[in-house]
Amino acid sequence: MKVHYRTVFVSDIHLGSSGSHAKQMSRLLKHVRCDTLYLVGDVIDMWRLKRKWHWPKSHNEVVRRVLKLAERGTRVVFIPGNHDNGARQFEGMEFGKVKLRLRDMHTTADGRNLLVTHG
Repeated sequence: MKVHYRTVFVSDIHLGSSGSHAKQMSRLLKHVRCDTLYLVGDVIDMWRLKRKWHWPKSHNEVVRRVLKLAERGTRVVFIPGNHDNGARQFEGMEFGKVKLRLRDMHTTADGRNLLVTHG
C-alpha cells in the first residue's frame, strides 16, 4: 500500500558511501507517493566517491525509484549540499525530470512559504 503525501523532504542519503542510507531510502520511495519530493543535500557523497568508488546495487535502486517518481509526475527537486557540491555547477538544469536548484521556495498547505536549502 502506498501512502500519499503532498511533499516529502529527504536529506543525507550519502549514495556512494558505505554508510549510506540507500536501503531505507529505497524502502521509503517504494511505499510513498507525493506531489513534490525534495532531495535536500548530501544525496550523493562525492567526497567519498573521489577517494574510493563504492556504488552497490542498492544505490542504483534509489536513483531508479527517484527517476520513476519524476517520470510519473512527482516534482523532484535536488538541492546539493556540501558532499554533493560538485553538482552546483548544473543549477537550473534537469536530469531525467529531476530539477537541480540551489534553493527553492515551498508553499505549505496552510499558505506559509519556506525556503528550502541545505544548511
